[in-house]
Amino acid sequence: MPELPEVETIRQDLRRNILRKKIEKVKVVSSKTIKNSPSVFQKKLEGCFFSEVDRIGKLLIFKISSADSF
Repeated sequence: MPELPEVETIRQDLRRNILRKKIEKVKVVSSKTIKNSPSVFQKKLEGCFFSEVDRIGKLLIFKISSADSF
């Protein structure tokens, strides 16, 4: 398990590298981890953008925006 400063460093690096980047492809490895069917999940995310990377403790939170938001 990474220490909190490491998680913050990763969050900052991700923020610099993925904000406003388009999600081109989504691969669902385990359908048990999502609420909807994998195809619905993929369709909702593909074409969207990362709008923020936050953190709650050691958990990274990725905020997603649709293309209409930009």
